[in-house]
Formats: sequence, C-alpha cells, structure tokens
Amino acid sequence: MDDHAEDPELPEEELPEEEPELEEEKLEEDPELPDETLAADADGDSAAPMEEAKADGGENKEEPAAEEPEEDVDPLKGTEDDEVLKKPPHSSEIFLGGIPRSLTKEELEELCQEHGDVFEIRLLKDVTTGQNRGYAFVVFKTREAAAKAIEKLNGSEIKGKKGVRVTLSESKFRLFVGNLPRAMTHAEVLEMLKKQEPGVEALELPSELNAARNRGYAFVDLYNSAAAERARKTLTRPGFKVKENVLTVRWAEPRNEIPQADLAKVKSIYVRGVPATITEANLKELFAEHGEIEKAVLPSARPGGVVRDFAFVHFKERESAVAAVKVEKVEFEGKTLEVSMAKPQPKREHEGQQG
Repeated sequence: MDDHAEDPELPEEELPEEEPELEEEKLEEDPELPDETLAADADGDSAAPMEEAKADGGENKEEPAAEEPEEDVDPLKGTEDDEVLKKPPHSSEIFLGGIPRSLTKEELEELCQEHGDVFEIRLLKDVTTGQNRGYAFVVFKTREAAAKAIEKLNGSEIKGKKGVRVTLSESKFRLFVGNLPRAMTHAEVLEMLKKQEPGVEALELPSELNAARNRGYAFVDLYNSAAAERARKTLTRPGFKVKENVLTVRWAEPRNEIPQADLAKVKSIYVRGVPATITEANLKELFAEHGEIEKAVLPSARPGGVVRDFAFVHFKERESAVAAVKVEKVEFEGKTLEVSMAKPQPKREHEGQQG
C-alpha cells in the first residue's frame, strides 16, 4: 500500500498503521535495456542444482524419488466465481490528503460516487477528537473511475478547505519472475503463466540481442494485488518447475513512479527485436495503417557496442499508438517483433546531486 511519509503536509505520526512500506527489490540495470526497464539477476535456462549422490562404502545410495508438485487446487480459479478476480483491479485506489477533519465517511462516499462506483473507503479517525486524521483512501470498482476522480478532485475545495491533494495509491501487482528457460518464446511464457494464474494481464520478456532467446527473466503485471500474491505462491509451490527450472519469484517495484497522467499522454510505441537491416522508412511503412507517423527512431549503437535491437515510432495521435499495440502479430522479413506502449522518462527528484 501507499507510504505517504514524504508528504510534507501529512504528519509522520499520523500515517495509517495498516499501510506498510513497500518492499523494494534491488535490481541491477541492464545496459542493453531501455531506461525505463529494470533488469535483475537471472540464471536463465540453467536447471536447478542436482544433489550429488552420497557414497557409502564405495557404493552410491539410491536417489529418493522426486516429489510430485503440490496440486494448485482451486476449482473457482479463473471462473466468474473467482473471489480474487472479483476484487477491483490495480490502479483503482486513490489517496486523498489535506481533507477537512470534519469530513465524514458518508460525505466522502457521496462526493466520490459522482465519479464512479465506490468499492471501499478507509477514513481513519482520531480516538481523541473523533474526527478524521486529514486523509483517506478510496477504492473504486474500476480504474477509469479512479482516474476521473483524480482529475476532478485534485486541487479542489471540500467543505471550504482548498487544495485537497488526490493521487493514485500504489499497490503491488507486478512480479519479477527469474530462472526462466531462455529458449521459451513470449507466447510460451505467457501461456504457462496464464495456466497457473488467470489474473495475468501483461508480460514483459526481455530478449537477447539476436532476439532468438529471452534473458531468463520477465516482469508480469497481474489484475490486482490479490492475484499477484496468489501467483507468487503458485509459481513457487514445492515441486513446481518449468522445463526443469525452479522459478524465482518476487515483487518488482519501479524505481521511479511515472504519473498516470503522463502515461495517458504517450503517443509512441516501443518496438523490440528489430533486425539490423530495418530502416526508419521500413518502420513507418510497417505501422502507417494505424495513423499519421511523426517520426521513427532507431537508436544508434553505443561506442564499441553492437547495434541495438529496438526502435520507437512516434504517432501524431495517441489513438494510433494504442491501435498499433493491439495488433496480435507484427512481422518484418519473417521475424516477429514485440510492440508495446513506450514509457516516458521518470522525473529525477534529486537531479544534479551525487549519491
């Protein structure tokens, strides 16, 4: 959940006790990945270490039979009765700071209902005064309602108090999955993950420069934090392997949050796995059917490095970019390309400082 200790107007001692600080994974930067992508150590397709046979009087003892994976028994998983997927999706919770302390839960609910159906409200009260502590969390049933509430309520006036701060509340919904077999394709990894957890929404599978093999790890976006927690347990249950590999699964948190408002303005796409023979003209021709293209960019190789295998295509309208990433399969000279929305560079809070 959100850790709002950085908010200068929110006293540290009044932070909600149920809002633990997010775990942070110290992931190394991969020089071959775009700036917005995090990489992490992964063992690739190396199988889990085998236990050496023990000698007894010069004879090897018989290896115990391998344990069968525990069955992930949940007959409702993935059905319309799946309680996990009935919960609101990630990015549907907002944080309101600087609200008047006399504001009641009923008044807040009525205010928020104007922007969409409310699923839950958490408004903590001061045990001494009986009033709220000046902040609240509201969970909507949809992401669209949350985004609308932020747009309309941020900076607004509530019960005579101006400058109410409304932002998206963070939630854990992204997993780092390591030790994947490097020969697996994007489609194969996605199929495997969805079979284990139907709440999988998106997969980012970095590939090697020749794009024939993945890098042994992936980032997986789940429908909500409950689905992410279930997937984390399912993929690490005893005995579960993917082509003899025991997966490593942990929470993956972005180093710098990119505001949803900035993401909603993106008009460019990120194209991964482009061959060295492709040109900017080829890229424009490849995606021209989706709308007017302002430019195509093929980043040059680093000094002494190999040619990069990704590119960016900038459209005039965001709708064109969205249409381009929805195409199921994009090929160039028989090679399948990975297409996703580009991400803006995160703002650096301490730019110019050494650390």
